[in-house]
Amino acid sequence: MGATGDEVVKALLTDSDRFPFDGEDFGICRAAGVALVEMPGHDPDDLSRAARDADAIFLYYASAPRELIEQLESCRVLARCGTGYEKIDVEAARKRGIEVIYVPDYGIDDVSDHTIALLLACARKLVLSDRAVRSGSWPAYQDLAPMHR
Repeated sequence: MGATGDEVVKALLTDSDRFPFDGEDFGICRAAGVALVEMPGHDPDDLSRAARDADAIFLYYASAPRELIEQLESCRVLARCGTGYEKIDVEAARKRGIEVIYVPDYGIDDVSDHTIALLLACARKLVLSDRAVRSGSWPAYQDLAPMHR
């Protein structure tokens, strides 16, 4: 796959309502001769219609089962925007000459930040304290103990 001369490559972005590309992403696509088509959500019927003539598909939550892959007329790349490709029938894609790729380090900073935040929330019993305060009371020290400094 590649754009030479006036050739334009069509790439479909699923779940664009939740994971939109920004201006820089669009600029990179334009410079590479890629026309990016955004698809809100990942309804299988909508995906089937939108993906039929796409050269590449960026998949977030969407699945690419054999039935979909067999309908793809010009797809060369299925790009899973995440850490695995369990939602893609890799065997069916490879039989049709479609490359399947993913992002092995997708979200690792977000996941590690969230893990630390949850550990701190547990250590400080934030949910218990929040619920008590929202109901108009204040948690007793005994409810929060042991409190580690």
